Amino acid sequence: MLQTLLDRLLQTVVVLLFVSVIVFLLVRLIPGDPVDIFLGEATVSDEQRAMLRSEHGLDRPIIVQYGAFLAKAVQGDLGRSITQRVPVAELLGPAFLATIELVIAGTLLSVVVGVPIALLAAMRHGRTADQVTSALALFGYSMPTFWLGIMMILVLSVHLGWFPTGGRIAMSAGLERHTGLFVVDAIITGNMRALGSALQHLVLPSIALAAVSTASLMQVLRGSLISISQEEFVSALRARGLGRPTLWRHMLRNAAPPTVIIMGVRFGSLIGGGIVLETVFSWPGLGLLIIDAIRARDYPVVQGGVLVMAASFVIVSLVVDVIHILLDPRIRQGEAGR
Repeated sequence: MLQTLLDRLLQTVVVLLFVSVIVFLLVRLIPGDPVDIFLGEATVSDEQRAMLRSEHGLDRPIIVQYGAFLAKAVQGDLGRSITQRVPVAELLGPAFLATIELVIAGTLLSVVVGVPIALLAAMRHGRTADQVTSALALFGYSMPTFWLGIMMILVLSVHLGWFPTGGRIAMSAGLERHTGLFVVDAIITGNMRALGSALQHLVLPSIALAAVSTASLMQVLRGSLISISQEEFVSALRARGLGRPTLWRHMLRNAAPPTVIIMGVRFGSLIGGGIVLETVFSWPGLGLLIIDAIRARDYPVVQGGVLVMAASFVIVSLVVDVIHILLDPRIRQGEAGR
């Protein structure tokens, strides 16, 4: 297991290095000069313009710029925002926590909805309930999350007025921020008004974000349960007279490894896959921050944001691999036999 962890860590370093190179180069291929965009209509001399370019290191060769960026990034310094004149880390921190809160809500919703439906489909394999759940899963797979988000805003927010159209919390909620996770902060401080507002703002984007994950969970868990139900040990358990709840508990335990892998990968991909959705709901997360930075040609913010997304994905993948090894004894036995 230790060798597996070391291999995964080495792969993580290589992936992050590769991502940093790609992002650094692609950002600079975006048309437009960040200095011109920052200055806007202001009239400045060529000396002032050159000074601003020198301040942000934009006058140096691109290989020198990348070397400086990489050296600082290793130390946790992602540079300063060109447009906002603050360290990039100060912008990424709150945005990352907002994204994490949304991803956690979407993942929990996927599990709460997907597991019972997958169980029902497996228990009613080939019947009407199974066919209906399969159709729902197909709908979740094929439905673009941004379109689903827009439709929910039009129906549930604009026409019915049940939920806010966007944002993360009402300005009048008066929330004291401690962890950066608004729901957690509201519970800690006992601010029920802020908790209600945070949950209201969280409902629609989490539903839209959970659509694909729920479909994946339903299909994978359903397929695993149906496959396991045909195994010899299940027949042996039935022959021993075990009740249905106990039998399905054993089957769920054996179906857990592939399901955990899928949900782990989905969790990592949701961190970077909600960019468009955050824009639709004006959710102040990493996705919206990166989109705004791309429009402003704010190179340091784009580089830092994408790098954080990539690091989050590979770290989640590493954690999923470890959990998979712990859940599946066959992998541990295979490694012990090497």
